Amino acid sequence: MNSMQRTSIGYNNGMSPTIAGSSSPATGRGVSTLSLRTLLPWSLVVLVWLFVGVCGISSTTTTTTTTTTTENCLQLFDTYSQGVYVCQHHSDLIVALQIAEELGREECQRAFEREMWNCSSFSILRAPNVTSLATKEAAYVHALSLAAIAHSVAKVCAVGDVTSCSCDTERLELPATDSERRYAMGCSDNVGFGLTFATNFLHKRHLGVGPLQEIERENMRIGARVVQDEDEPPYVCHCIGVSGSCTVLTCQYELPEFSQLAHRIQDYYFTNRTCKVRWNNIVGEGSAFVRPPGCGDNKLIYMVDSPNYCVRDVVVGSLGTAGRKCDPHTTGPNSCENLCTRCGLGHVSIEESTESNCWCEFVFCCEIRCSKCPERRRYHVCT
Repeated sequence: MNSMQRTSIGYNNGMSPTIAGSSSPATGRGVSTLSLRTLLPWSLVVLVWLFVGVCGISSTTTTTTTTTTTENCLQLFDTYSQGVYVCQHHSDLIVALQIAEELGREECQRAFEREMWNCSSFSILRAPNVTSLATKEAAYVHALSLAAIAHSVAKVCAVGDVTSCSCDTERLELPATDSERRYAMGCSDNVGFGLTFATNFLHKRHLGVGPLQEIERENMRIGARVVQDEDEPPYVCHCIGVSGSCTVLTCQYELPEFSQLAHRIQDYYFTNRTCKVRWNNIVGEGSAFVRPPGCGDNKLIYMVDSPNYCVRDVVVGSLGTAGRKCDPHTTGPNSCENLCTRCGLGHVSIEESTESNCWCEFVFCCEIRCSKCPERRRYHVCT
């Protein structure tokens, strides 16, 4: 027959695949059984196509997710170089940086809460505005920032949940083992890695050479010195033994609480361990700064006097003193005389009514019930 026949896949009575329109010597019904050899190549094509499609989607999704995550990470930082350093090489330490920022801000604002500049613009992930000028306040922030990062990273390393670093097992010289007890090496805070990471991270904020870059490096050394201070006991030991027999002591080096380190840096600022220096413009002539007599490398240094913090100026990190609470009964930094009158402002008394818990009692079990008692509070603000 010369006419073209239409071909289609069907099933014979035995439910085996057949191709209609072809003869079959076995059945004599004009159909032939579709062999496995015929189906196999097409099955492989379909499977390969599905595999490539799924893998392609998975690869594209993974690449897109990684790119998006990196872009989101880079947006956390002021400079691209800082972002690349952290996001591509130490992304597991972002949490440590965030902890450092919280600790640093808390201690900075506590130290300066009564001062004209009350540390309202402290930041680590982004350069705080106060560091745009080489003032005493900027010197303090540089030292505190390095100490906060080094402290936080050293602690995170010791926990062992990150891949960028591990605990320090080489720092201690253990006491000699005696007949009653022996000593084992614990997992110490990795101060060395913490200081290296903090220094590298902050150096990438101001690349190049110039007054701001060099003065930041000088003041960061004070922060590093405070972290490395060995005045505290060099290590702590914990007993391990049956029923408190303490037959084994596990010892490791642990940094003190960050509040202690922050207090030491605060002392540099408030006990006049600072000095004003001048930039050395002569290339190759010794130090980058010309220091006055008595201004050694154990002091915070600055180049310009503090701006007028009475006035709001976001560029230099000042919110001004208008609206600040003050104490009319003292003569200290937070007095109305200092925060208001010296800034050409007056101050008013404000009284507010609030409620607080009172007459609390324990109700079995287990609840504490309190009454609400009215309170009147009076405070003064600069206007």
